[in-house]
Amino acid sequence: VSTHSIGIHWDGNGGPFQIEYKEASASEWINYAIVDENEALIEGLTDATLYDIRVRIICAENDTSLYATVSGNTPCLPQSIPYAENFENGIDGMPACWSWQWTAEPGYSTPWEINNTERKEGSSSLRFYSGFLDEEYQAMAISPALEFDGSMVYTLDFWIFRDLRCTEYGYQKESIKIFVGPNYDTTSAQLICHIHNNTDLPPVEAEASEDEWYHYSYT
Repeated sequence: VSTHSIGIHWDGNGGPFQIEYKEASASEWINYAIVDENEALIEGLTDATLYDIRVRIICAENDTSLYATVSGNTPCLPQSIPYAENFENGIDGMPACWSWQWTAEPGYSTPWEINNTERKEGSSSLRFYSGFLDEEYQAMAISPALEFDGSMVYTLDFWIFRDLRCTEYGYQKESIKIFVGPNYDTTSAQLICHIHNNTDLPPVEAEASEDEWYHYSYT
C-alpha cells in the first residue's frame, strides 16, 4: 500500500480475473482491469482514502464466479508545517490521518474518542478513556507524518486538561507522554514532555486553572 496505490494478491488458478474497485463511501464500482495473473497493483488512487476492491474469475462468456472483496486504506501524505489539529472531525475516535495503538490490550476496542464536552478552543478535544485500567495499560495517539526541515527550529504548542480531582485525591496513575520520532513506537523516539494529570506532579502548577486547561509549549 502506498499513498496512491494498493497491491492485491489472491489464491486461485485459471482466470482471467476481473478487478473492480471503488471508494468505500461510493456506490458505483469502477472496472479496473482483466488480468491473467493472480495479483495486481491498482494505481491512481487518492491518499488517505478507504477503498473496496473485488475480484472474480471469468470462466466463460456470461459465466463468472462470485466476487471476493477486500478493503484497504491509502496512507496520508506528510503534512506541511505549520500544522494544527483541533480534533473537530474524526472516524472511529480519531481525526483523519491519525491512528492509535495499544501498548497493552485491556479488552475493549477504542481508547481514544473525539470529545465534545471538555474543550479549550473550537468544538472538540481528543480524550483518552482510561476507565479503571491498571497501570500497565497504555495507548498511543499517532499524528500523521510531518515534513520537518532539519535546519529549522520548531515549537510544539498545545492545551491539555488536567483534572483537579486527581490532585485533590492524590491520584497519580494517569499521565501523558509526548514523543517525536520516525516510527510508530517510543523506542526510536525522543521524549518531549511527561505531564501528569495530578497538578502537584510535574509539571507542577503554582496556581490551579479555573477551567482546568493548561497551556504548554516546547521547542
